[in-house]
Amino acid sequence: MYKNNKIDPDKWDKIVQRMKDKEKRNSNMKAKLEFNLPEDEEQFNIAAKAMDWALIVWDMDQQCRDWIKYDNHEFKTVEEALQGVRDMVYQIMEEKGVQLPNG
Repeated sequence: MYKNNKIDPDKWDKIVQRMKDKEKRNSNMKAKLEFNLPEDEEQFNIAAKAMDWALIVWDMDQQCRDWIKYDNHEFKTVEEALQGVRDMVYQIMEEKGVQLPNG
């Protein structure tokens, strides 16, 4: 296949065409989630709010990073720190309009 560090132009064209074909197939992919409402309303809400949950985790990570890096908190014990994290979780959840699943 390699001769003097050059690829045979015919083989190169085939490689490029395969890559284009694969890209074309992938760009046509679709997914559909179906729920039986109202029975599956809780699962529907979880799926519909997935990005909000991802943002909640990101916000939490940033706040914890800030607490660690800059020591700008008033936690004196592990229990206080954990309660601070729980409070943060519920505050962000309220801001995003999401709630924990029942269970």
